[in-house]
Amino acid sequence: MEPVERENKTIPTSPVNAPEEEMPLIFIDVSISPTETKRISIFAGDTPEELSEDFCRIHKLGDKMRRKLELLLQGQLDELTKEYLDKK
Repeated sequence: MEPVERENKTIPTSPVNAPEEEMPLIFIDVSISPTETKRISIFAGDTPEELSEDFCRIHKLGDKMRRKLELLLQGQLDELTKEYLDKK
């Protein structure tokens, strides 16, 4: 996967090319067509709304896809939060 541009900043798509202080919490691969998949890197402080808006703007996807993606991202972040809290 190649890095994704977001707000004039290259988002690393793997831990190998990311400075430690900028490591994503999670990566999510999103199918944007039957033959194309793009990766979203989620960092601390990111919101599903901002991520879905940026992703859909960059990849020229419509509002219906943005809403679906926002729900998917919220679900993933909720699960990540639950797993973190369960470990405490």
